Amino acid sequence: MLDTLLRLPSPRFPADMRTGDSRVDSYLETLDSALTGSAGVRRHTLFEARDYLSEAQERARATDTDEDAALRAAIEDFGQAEHVGREQRRTCAASFRAMACWMGVLFATLMLILSMSGLDNPTATWRMQTFAFAFNAVFFGSFTAFFMVYVFPRPMPTLQDAAGPESFSVHCTRLTIHMGWGLATVIVTMLMLIVWGLTGRGFFSDWPLPVLILMLLSNVVLILLVFEALFFRAAVQADTLHLRGIGGSAAIKRGQIVSVVAPRLLLQVSSPTNTHLRRLTWRDDAGRIRSRYVSLSRDLVHGDRLMAWLEAAASRNTACAETPRTA
Repeated sequence: MLDTLLRLPSPRFPADMRTGDSRVDSYLETLDSALTGSAGVRRHTLFEARDYLSEAQERARATDTDEDAALRAAIEDFGQAEHVGREQRRTCAASFRAMACWMGVLFATLMLILSMSGLDNPTATWRMQTFAFAFNAVFFGSFTAFFMVYVFPRPMPTLQDAAGPESFSVHCTRLTIHMGWGLATVIVTMLMLIVWGLTGRGFFSDWPLPVLILMLLSNVVLILLVFEALFFRAAVQADTLHLRGIGGSAAIKRGQIVSVVAPRLLLQVSSPTNTHLRRLTWRDDAGRIRSRYVSLSRDLVHGDRLMAWLEAAASRNTACAETPRTA
């Protein structure tokens, strides 16, 4: 019932996503039935799947190889429809929880500041303030997260984002960057107010020290994650992934990827970018194990495609490493 409601107001398979190839269209229809969200939200995953399968067919035609076998291999790499749909629903739910949490707390905190500064009702009791904070956090956070995750679609890739069958770029849209800088400004302002409160001045001067320290640490984590999302860039060129962000740059070959796993729940919940974080681990040219967190926001162009590329590479490398043991 809930999945059906989340697919409204357009639950049917988008007719313009058909390719005319019954094999691809059958997979896309099955995939769409397993996805959640509005047609615009589902379209992004459908586009990624259609693009991935079409590229496999084009490569097969160009090399005179078995097209059916190439298509089956591409579906295996991208993922069976039920698995991709389950992952998309899980990702949407995680994004909803994360966005509802930080958006709700941020909005409720701002409203609390307005109340304490005399713009609302400064004489309200702490019990009323606590109730108002909880109501604002739950209602505003859930309302905003619902529309951002399940209603508003993600940006679609353009022709400039894919340089070839084996190459594509991953980046935020201009609107997302502007919104990110606006969010960063709000968080930095909050940090200044908290630091001011720690010195005994400003709105937070009467707040308990443990609470101020917790707020300070939370906002530091938030601003770091915002900056990571703002400066994150990735490009796949043939068999090499090029990463750039506040953690530095890295060039990772497909065969060097060890794993792509979700981090601990605390980082997922505290993420301010409607995202699912992944801890990417690889082995560098010297054989040393390296790792970094990759923030794959819903606003990233080709974000799902990068995730599929990373997971397929990690799965293939794990299978190759275990083969000698079972032989």
